[in-house]
Order: sequence, then C-alpha cells, then structure tokens
Amino acid sequence: YIAFSIVLVGIIPYDEIDSAAPAEDAFGKHYANIPWALMLVNWGAVIGLFTTLITGLYSQARIYLAMARDGLFFQAFGRVSPTFGTPIHAQWLCGAIAALLACVPVDKLALFLSIGVLLSYTVVCAGVLVLRAESPEQAAKWSGLVTLAAVAASLCSSYILSSKNYLAIAATAVFALLAMLCWVPFFQVPYSRPSTFACPGCPTIPLFGLTINGYLLSQCHWQAWLRLVLTSFLILGAYALRVRKSLKTPGSRNQRDLHLSLAVQPDTVSS
Repeated sequence: YIAFSIVLVGIIPYDEIDSAAPAEDAFGKHYANIPWALMLVNWGAVIGLFTTLITGLYSQARIYLAMARDGLFFQAFGRVSPTFGTPIHAQWLCGAIAALLACVPVDKLALFLSIGVLLSYTVVCAGVLVLRAESPEQAAKWSGLVTLAAVAASLCSSYILSSKNYLAIAATAVFALLAMLCWVPFFQVPYSRPSTFACPGCPTIPLFGLTINGYLLSQCHWQAWLRLVLTSFLILGAYALRVRKSLKTPGSRNQRDLHLSLAVQPDTVSS
C-alpha cells in the first residue's frame, strides 16, 4: 500500500487525486496514459477486494462462533455443520448482514466501517502492550493517554491548516509533545515475549500503531464517531445482559466457559 501510494503521488499531485477512482485517474489519459497498466490495476483491485471480502466473511463467522460458545451470543450460531465442518449458521448470518449493507451508499458505509477498523487496530496495539507488560493496568491507562494525545494533536493540526492560528500551532506542539512523553513509561517496564507468535520491536511498534491510529481516528467524520459510540453502547449492553444471564446459572456450562474465556492467566501470557 505504501509503495503504491508513492507511485501514485509521483504520477499525479496529491490534491488532484480522484478519491473515487485514484488508480484509473493516474493511469488514464489525463496523466500517465498507460492503458495496459490501467487494466492490470483495475483487475488487481477487483481480485484484491474479492479476496479481502471472502476473508472477512470467514473470520467474522468464527467470531460469532466463539461468542456463542462463550454464552455471549445465541447458541444456534455456536453449532458446526457435520457435513462441512464449518459454522454454517454464523456464515449465513454474515452473508445476510453483508447483503443488507450492500444497500447502503458506499461513501456512508466507508465512513462507518473505517472508524470501526481503526478502533479495532488501536485495541490490538494496546492489547500487545497490556498482555506483555508486567503491570497491565498501568499499560492500559498509558495506552489510552497516547491515543487521546495523538487525536488531540491531529485535531489541532487540522485547525492549523484551516485557520493558521498561532494558538492552534502551540496547542499542536503541546499535544504532540504529550503524546511522545506518554511513550516514556513504556520503555521503563519489562515485557515478556511469547515463545510462539510475538510482535517484534515491543513496545516501539505498538506505540507507533497507537499514535498513527489516533491521528487517523481524528480525521474521521463526526457522524462516524456518533455511529461508533451508539454501536459500542448497544454491543456493550447486549454483552452485559448475556454475561448476567450466564452468571445467574450456577455451575452451568455457559458460566464455566465464560469464566474460562474472561480469565487471564499470568503464567500463560508470559509463556
């Protein structure tokens, strides 16, 4: 993605790129005028989108499967097909949701889904720091501060571009410095390294992820933030009801699975 973006802005000025079809605009008649390259890029985009969507449908169905087995979702979606060995009910649900979302205009759908993906990536970066730090509570708090400082600095930067106010410039410098200062405690905490799959360069790479994602989150439209907040409250409320229902049945399989799913074993994490 980075290499393609470099090639793209080398062909066409960044402020003239057509956001709806950037590659077609760059390799079209107005700029590079390379028909065979345009055809390859368009076919590559179609194939890339298709494989990404198929992967998303598969992974989302398995998320519903795990939630159902933990008692946080309807039990019907925790069943696996004896013929295919796949969570067929969850797969049908994902297909139905995707079909409904296909009726929504692409620009509005992109606003909503982009902020959700950015938030999930931010949580993943923070999760790496929390799970591998010896003091996870402190790591969680500082991860939130890094993200908030990056969002605040980016908002001030956007205000600078529109108004060129010296007060906004000073505020941007303060918040940017605050974001960098929030990095310091992370380098004073020892981290464990899993013997199997591990993120390299901890804590530097997760901190870069938190800072960059904070910047990108601040660029999202306010309507996307509103939808994200409402959806988050809806999901958390549904989780709270399911957890309460599972815990009310002493000794049930849902309760045992829920405790096993939510428990964090320090020895397991450190290994």
